Amino acid sequence: MVTRELPTVFHYSAPARRRALLLSVALAVACVALVAILLGSWSRWGFSTRFVGMLLLVALLAGTREQFTRLWWRLVIRADGLTVYAPLRTRAFAWSSIVEVQRIGMPQIGRGKPRWVCAILTPGHTEINRRYYLFDSDIEEASVALEFIYRYTPGARHLEPKGTK
Repeated sequence: MVTRELPTVFHYSAPARRRALLLSVALAVACVALVAILLGSWSRWGFSTRFVGMLLLVALLAGTREQFTRLWWRLVIRADGLTVYAPLRTRAFAWSSIVEVQRIGMPQIGRGKPRWVCAILTPGHTEINRRYYLFDSDIEEASVALEFIYRYTPGARHLEPKGTK
């Protein structure tokens, strides 16, 4: 049972943030190197090589953004709802707007602990619910955060992967 005071703030663990920092720096360096290569050889390359180079650049920029997000991401759980703070967007959800909470298993990497992600569903503009991925098992005290969400959404469906709990 969770006995913490509200509001409670969750963020990625120090090892996850350290990995994200190293990956974001490596990806940023790769972006700069690719831009230098593209600028230096642009006139000699054909359309397909330019196109592949630009696709690689977009992929590197997306990866850099994702790793940068892990550095600044915060989940704040309050009595009236939860708020996710990220570098480019902040989202707030009232407890009453959450219709389903899902704990989704992720593919295992190496021999570590089982990985999972927490997603919530809220009513969309049509009859289809919108899914938001809140956090994964890399945040500090991920199971505590999930327990908070379960406790404050008693009217929502709570789905667990098979073989858990």
